[in-house]
Amino acid sequence: MLKLGHTIVRLDQAASTNTLVLSTEAYLDQHGLVVVARRQPGGRGRMGRTWHDLPGDQLFASVVAHPRLSAADTPCVSLLAGLALAQAIWEVASLDVWLKWPNDAMVRGRKISGILVEASPGRNGVPRLVIGVGVNCQGEAGDIPPELRERITTLSLEAGRPVEPEAVLQALLPRLDALLGRLAAGERAALLSEWAQAAYVVGRWVTFPKSGGVASGIVQGITPEGYLVVEDVAGVQHRIVSGELTWRD
Repeated sequence: MLKLGHTIVRLDQAASTNTLVLSTEAYLDQHGLVVVARRQPGGRGRMGRTWHDLPGDQLFASVVAHPRLSAADTPCVSLLAGLALAQAIWEVASLDVWLKWPNDAMVRGRKISGILVEASPGRNGVPRLVIGVGVNCQGEAGDIPPELRERITTLSLEAGRPVEPEAVLQALLPRLDALLGRLAAGERAALLSEWAQAAYVVGRWVTFPKSGGVASGIVQGITPEGYLVVEDVAGVQHRIVSGELTWRD
């Protein structure tokens, strides 16, 4: 199977690289193809959120992957993309990244990146995954809208020096390739353990959606499928598959 990044389509701007890939069969059919844009004014996140596009060159990439995974393995891809990104950022910028379940990467408590994994049916039942990654690489504090300065940051701002999007991409792709290969080889339990160590989630308080409202509890860990396990104040455990979470410091 070809390596991720064997073909890279480079664009100055795309409304959304994921949307572009998902609407282009020629892209979807190529395992390992990557579409990269420096600007993405129409980027999307989970639950229909938009991505705030900062000035300067940022990394917006969509990676096409056709991994032969079980249905139980597929939800872990988003987590592994975050783990690969954390490893890449450490190599390029020497910054510790905290992974926020399920798809955000944080530096010093502020968001540096978001990940969105989407799928399109492929031949013979093999899903064609589109792994979208957006990373704030460049920009100073003044480039961030005042209302967002406590919530988002950039690699250059945190590292105290310029961080190029291309460097992050080239560090990310082989790591993501290796992690997906391990997942396909049956190493899901070990990989989730590695993700949990980088995520710093166990023992943290979180507020989560519950039928009829919200509830709070302490994170106990993650399931073998990568879902969050939270125990509420009554001692009842909940498996969180998706939804809006509020983390308490």
